[in-house]
Amino acid sequence: MLLVRAARPLAARRATRSLSTTNNKFVLTLNAGSSSIKFGVFDVAGGAPVERCSGIVEEVGSDHSRLKLVVDGEVKRDVADLHIKGHGEALANIRDALAPQLPGEIAAVGHRVVHGGASILGPALVDDAIVDEVDACAALAPLHNPANALGIRFARDTWGGVPHVVVTTCVESHLRRVRAESARRPPRHRRDACSMAWRCRLLTARRSQQKS
Repeated sequence: MLLVRAARPLAARRATRSLSTTNNKFVLTLNAGSSSIKFGVFDVAGGAPVERCSGIVEEVGSDHSRLKLVVDGEVKRDVADLHIKGHGEALANIRDALAPQLPGEIAAVGHRVVHGGASILGPALVDDAIVDEVDACAALAPLHNPANALGIRFARDTWGGVPHVVVTTCVESHLRRVRAESARRPPRHRRDACSMAWRCRLLTARRSQQKS
């Protein structure tokens, strides 16, 4: 069975100092479900992730697919009856919708995965074995993991030149419990996306440091 070591936050945080980022690079987060894909884009150049875009593609595979895109709090697109046939086409629509809104490029992609089993113990850089492991955990989350794996496969084709990272919600739920509760918190799916963007930055920084 594939074993992936969890990222060490302190070591990873030190590694970010050597990460080459500019204001024109962003982290894309994806949450692929069976008939929808939620997405967010975060600027991480200043340290803590800042959400620039968010949105959703709904009713994938039907004649009434809908794409909604929000940029800096303003709805830029909200189009229904798109007839998006599958996850690959949905991601292509997301890519095309984001392109004119961002002043730069996607530098990394993070994927929310419901269950990584006993093998994916923390945030992990995606390769073929990681995707297969997500698929193999379908019995643990039959309504979610197959769609998660499908979304990752199509996303690697759509954004093939950048690192991809998986973050399992099993680990995330534990981390949320041990964090100090703040008085005001954004909706849960936005907290997850922000956390995922940060972990993408940490892991891609570690990979950049190892290659140098």
